[in-house]
Amino acid sequence: MVMMSTLGLNPRAQDNPGNQSFMHNFDKLFEITQTRMFNPLLYSNFICKLTGLWAEQKKHAADLIKESQKILDQIRERQRKQKANELNATELDEIRNHAKSFAELMMESPGYKKEDDSELISQIVTVIGAGQDTTKSQNIVTLLMLALHPDIQDKVQEEIDRVLGPDPDYCPTYEDLCSLEYIDMVIKESLRMFPAAPIITRDVSEDSDYGNGLTLPGGTTVFVSIYALHRDPRFYPNPDKFDPSRWSPDLVAQRPANCFMPFSTGPRNCIGGKYAMMAMKTVLAKLLKTYRVLPSEECSRVEDIGFELRVTIKMNENSKIRLKRRN
Repeated sequence: MVMMSTLGLNPRAQDNPGNQSFMHNFDKLFEITQTRMFNPLLYSNFICKLTGLWAEQKKHAADLIKESQKILDQIRERQRKQKANELNATELDEIRNHAKSFAELMMESPGYKKEDDSELISQIVTVIGAGQDTTKSQNIVTLLMLALHPDIQDKVQEEIDRVLGPDPDYCPTYEDLCSLEYIDMVIKESLRMFPAAPIITRDVSEDSDYGNGLTLPGGTTVFVSIYALHRDPRFYPNPDKFDPSRWSPDLVAQRPANCFMPFSTGPRNCIGGKYAMMAMKTVLAKLLKTYRVLPSEECSRVEDIGFELRVTIKMNENSKIRLKRRN
């Protein structure tokens, strides 16, 4: 979904898993970034160059830029053919059935030149980096929690059936998604317990005295644990319990605003937070309209869920579900 919105590209990963060079390069760069982030010795480019990581990072970055440029050239050629009325029937159907991507809109903006491609590629990689892995991980977590809490899944599917109706092929509108209030609560509880970005960093802009002998010099990098904040019993009683009712308006109003920040907060918060919520609602609504989510043998209790706290939360091999078509 993020790839389609950003580049108008459907990677068809399930149909063609062996030909995913764009996402392969992206995933490898993400792994290297995480490795460097959690190893202070590798903060130094000099030390990193003494390892194989530096050369590997450069290679995957160059390949990713090359793949991105190829996609932009394809968009440019399609725009040329559209102006010249040279599109075939399949290409015309694709244009009619899909909204324009971020890349297409930018390339059609007044004054855009081919020389601007490098800046656009940087923005594309940033958007995909922020949205692809995080949204995927959060969908997995939410489905796991629904599989392990069938009573909550019942309420979710009742809401989906009521709002979206009986047609299995119905595509939810923006208004429909906004009406899925209980799913919104379920996703927020999933984000609370297993935030897609469990740790963020911030740089201290100037020397700051916090009292009790704690002073942070300007330039210090601070790691902030969103995971720990979201499980603080002062704000969330019984924090290890999956309880979407925490997100009823009256209970939300009783808590400090910044005790829930899955998309960070302030001027450096995630610009894609609303997009992510809509994307997750869309995936969950379409899936749960047709299927019942069931626990797997490997993950039959919440305690079986295993994960690793990195830049994004990584679920382990036990984190599996089963799907059963609804009657």
